[in-house]
Amino acid sequence: MCIRDSYKDTGRIYRVAPPGTKTPVGFDIATYSDDKLVEMQMHRNDWYVRQARLLLHSRTAAGKLNRESVHEKLNQLFNDPKTTGPKRLRALWALYVIEGIEAPDLIDLLRDSDEYLRSWAVQLLMNDIRLNEEGVAMITEMARDEESPLVRLYLASAAQRVPVTMRAPLLKVLLARVEDANDPNLPLMYWYAAESVLAADSKQAVQLLVACKISKLRQFITRRMAVKQLSSGG
Repeated sequence: MCIRDSYKDTGRIYRVAPPGTKTPVGFDIATYSDDKLVEMQMHRNDWYVRQARLLLHSRTAAGKLNRESVHEKLNQLFNDPKTTGPKRLRALWALYVIEGIEAPDLIDLLRDSDEYLRSWAVQLLMNDIRLNEEGVAMITEMARDEESPLVRLYLASAAQRVPVTMRAPLLKVLLARVEDANDPNLPLMYWYAAESVLAADSKQAVQLLVACKISKLRQFITRRMAVKQLSSGG
């Protein structure tokens, strides 16, 4: 026989447990110290991790966080050789929400051996900065040499936030990655980034078509160019 707890007003079951199960003692993570919230970034239950990270962010926004201490401890966790890849990501996210990581730090992570760290470095960089020509050149070079399809997916997403007038060099590199032709996501992500360039600049459209090695995208580009030509009465 099971114990069934329900709300009196609705009758909805919200817990099913064996007979004799004790109701767990309540707790309030909001009462935890900053150091305890940092420790919880390594918890095996991701719910605790997310709640602790949310509180770190809230305390930062309210000016109630001991940022120097928290920053130091999170960096220690991130750089500890014993910290696994997923937990390094947790430390990175926590550093980000307490405003404890700067653009140069993220740029350094673009060369990290972990593809997930490289991917999130791209994501977080694009969240906070408008890339100048030097920045676009940097991620373009990264796209040229990047072996991970996951990182290229994040680069394709980043390309959509690069100003249209600066986007073509990065797209030429991505569209030339013939190994991505059969990927379920990458060709479409490249297209989403390219379409605005095609609409804005006919010369760049021709250059992208020449650079493109993905047959599906060559079809998309050709059709887009034809539609533009017809609509302009050419």
